[in-house]
Order: sequence, then C-alpha cells, then structure tokens
Amino acid sequence: MKVKIKSKTLAIVAMTIMCINLIGCERYNSFYDNASNDKTSESVTASEEASEDNTGDPIKITKDPILYTLEESDPDMEEIEFEAKSDKVGYFMIPDPGKGKVKADLDCDGNTEAIEYDLKADNNNYAEKLTLTINGKEYDVPEIGSYSAYCRMELFWLNTGESLYMYLQCMTDNDWTILGVYKVEDNTIRYVGEEGLDVSFTIQDDNGSNTEIYITDPEDFLVKGYVSMFGTWNYTERYRVGQDGMPESINGYRYLTSNNSYEITAKKDIPCVVCQDEAATSGENSTIPSGMKVTPIGCDGKTFVDLKLDGKDGIYRINVHEKDEYQWGLTDLGGKSVEDCFDGLPFWG
Repeated sequence: MKVKIKSKTLAIVAMTIMCINLIGCERYNSFYDNASNDKTSESVTASEEASEDNTGDPIKITKDPILYTLEESDPDMEEIEFEAKSDKVGYFMIPDPGKGKVKADLDCDGNTEAIEYDLKADNNNYAEKLTLTINGKEYDVPEIGSYSAYCRMELFWLNTGESLYMYLQCMTDNDWTILGVYKVEDNTIRYVGEEGLDVSFTIQDDNGSNTEIYITDPEDFLVKGYVSMFGTWNYTERYRVGQDGMPESINGYRYLTSNNSYEITAKKDIPCVVCQDEAATSGENSTIPSGMKVTPIGCDGKTFVDLKLDGKDGIYRINVHEKDEYQWGLTDLGGKSVEDCFDGLPFWG
C-alpha cells in the first residue's frame, strides 16, 4: 500500500485525536467515463504488505457516534493510493468509520479511479451505511447494516472479463468473517449474497513464517474458512468466481491447517482406506490401530476426513457423516461418534 500524506493532513489528524481525547470518547462501464489518466502502480508482490492484520481491537464509542473525518469540502483531505493486486483484481481498504479519499484502479483498465467513501457506524462501531462516490458518481452499498460488522473493510474488485464484482470482507464478533458479494453495474452496486469466508488472510507454515494470501485471479484463488466435522479446524480451499458472482469451490477439497500442537490418537481400531493423494476416489482397505497418533490434513466437508499417521506413508481416509448439527459419526463403525473414537480433538468457536 502506497500512502501519500501531506504535512497539513498530519496536523489535522493530530488535532482530531487531541479533540477526541478531550471530550472523553473513546460498474463496470461507468468507471471509464471520468477515469483519471494516472497509471496504477506496479502490482504488489507476496513479500510486500498486502493486507492488514484482522485482529486489531475495535474502536469503542461510549456516547453518540463520532465520525473521525475531515470536512466534506476540505481540499486537503488525505488521499491514499492503493495498488492493484493484479491485472484482474483492484483493491482498496476502509480502516475506520468516517469519510476518506482513495485512488485505485478498480476495473483494472490501467487508469485509477477517484473514490470517496462515507462509512457510518453506530455507538458500538458496527457499520450501518456505506456510500461510495466513484469518479463523481454516487453508489449506496446495500446490506451493510445487516452484517453486524466492525468498520474495517477490505474491498476487492474482480474483473472476470464479462462482469465486475466487488468482494467486501469485514469482521464480526469473535473474529468471524463476513464476505459480502456485489455486482457492479452502470448505475448501481447490487447485492448478490454473502459467505463466511476470508479472501484476505495470513497463513503460517511449520517454521512459523507468515504468508499473506489474497485474491489475484478470479478464476483460481484461496479462501479460508472453518469446519467442524473432526473437531474444529481452519481450512483453505481453492475457489473461483461463479456465474452469479458468488465464490464457488473448484474441486471441493479443503486443506486443514494446524500447528501440529494437538495430540490426537485413535481410541480403537478404525476402518479406513489408504489413498495415494487427496484427489483419489478409491484405495486399499486398511485399519488405523488403537493408540496410533493421527494428524488431519484434509476433508470434503461432507463425507470423509484424510489423516496422516505417525511414521507411515500415504493418506488414511475415514468415512464420516453428520448425525446432527455439529455431531459427526464414523460411517464404517455404525455411526459411532468421532469423539468416542479419537482422543484430543479440538473444539472451539
């Protein structure tokens, strides 16, 4: 992210903070019409800071809402320029409630759009209304008030070649993520739907190194979600933009993420199938012996979980089914609960 801040702006921001302390409070086609001739900066690389940490504490407002903003007509309002994520994905971020100006190449045509935003919040810092003005044209973004989301928002603009979509990622209580999906048309930004998925997140490898993940290709990108079928796990999965704009899975396989801190062992002999890889649809019948340590590595979210066994090659697939909401059983053991068959399963949320 490239930030251009004038010295006068810094002074205004400092004065604003002082005042807050004193009072004790805590389109697609239409974008081409008036587009600036400024060229977008180079796309960010994986080593650059591509997204902010989603774990920041929300601003607590204890009295009537105070929008941290400059005057609407102030020509010196700070202007932040955001780099595109790729030649198909534009991006900008709204950090707080209030008004602001940004520049970004939203439709990925090589020209930057002049954008003003106005994000209103309630007393608890939940977003209530978002208005975007793009190249002088005003758009109300629907359904913002229904998310019960905090006011930090990341907006990805996905050019599929046929349509332009906006993916708006925000966070609700308990760090759950909402992804609002919108279709950008000539005169409106139309709500399509929502999912509980992250399209901008950080993953950590076994060595503790962090990698920032975000959309660069509408036809193939990673999302992060959580699944509760063999304990509770975060997962990543390959997705693409569907015909209606909603994200859809490419192959239906979810890679479970773990820091290997869980000691999960079989309480009894568990029937399984040994597969060569996660794409296999069949394998050799086998058994996970009682007392064996297992590590879950993947699942389809519906019918099976893939495990690795200590000191053994191959993928050991167990068949499961949902007995009741959040209650899963082993299909090959007469539906016996996974909790009765394995020790050490993590549950959270």
